[in-house]
Amino acid sequence: MDRYTMRKRIIATSLNKKRFLSGVFLTLLATVVNAQPFPYQQAGLPVSQRVDDLMKRMTLEEKIAQIRHLHSWDIFNEQTLDKEKLTAVVGETGYGFVEGFPLTGENCRSSMREIQEYMLTRTRLGIPVFTVAESLHGSAHEGSTIFPQNIALGSTFNSALAYRRACMTADDLHAQGMRQVLAPCIDVVRDLRWGRVEESYGEDPYLCGIFAQSEVKGYLDSGISPMLKHYGPHGNPLGGLNLASVDCGLYDL
Repeated sequence: MDRYTMRKRIIATSLNKKRFLSGVFLTLLATVVNAQPFPYQQAGLPVSQRVDDLMKRMTLEEKIAQIRHLHSWDIFNEQTLDKEKLTAVVGETGYGFVEGFPLTGENCRSSMREIQEYMLTRTRLGIPVFTVAESLHGSAHEGSTIFPQNIALGSTFNSALAYRRACMTADDLHAQGMRQVLAPCIDVVRDLRWGRVEESYGEDPYLCGIFAQSEVKGYLDSGISPMLKHYGPHGNPLGGLNLASVDCGLYDL
């Protein structure tokens, strides 16, 4: 092989190496760029900026899904999470809330973790879901500590007890993988025939307000999001029937 031919081969080999390395570099660069989180995923940015970015990316269907509640009977077979049902119901859209009322406290945490992982990795935008529990006088899941009902607590006129109960209940909720609680109940009782009298702190609006304030503070101080319920006149349904119509005016409200 003469020098001229050898030189051409060396130059060609060098160019091929450069092209190869350039290709590798561009591939890595594209990977890094694609791996960069969207603004709404960056915890260091202002909340308002993250919300604006997320809202612009969401479809109408995804926005509606964020105010919907995923019920346990849709995705569980008794105590077992059915992943095929979860995929069929949620798809890539996501959900705002999920509960697991039939689950034991022990089984609840692992199931909620699996559901949360699905929301973060299998839905289009990876929006986490609120894990929700009923907790009028302790978490509703088997194995939890149960306390006196609100009507009994209200009769003590000691609102500090509502704060302490919320803090203790929050320990169970955290252990069960729950981050939001459907409590406190702030309904004001006006009809003793109503079947949910025990959920209320009593018939006095001021008393109900003071106890609810203490309970809310207990949950918030313990890292649990409380959802106050229900509507103002909910404790005075016609005929005492739960969820019946309410006949009231502005004075009653």
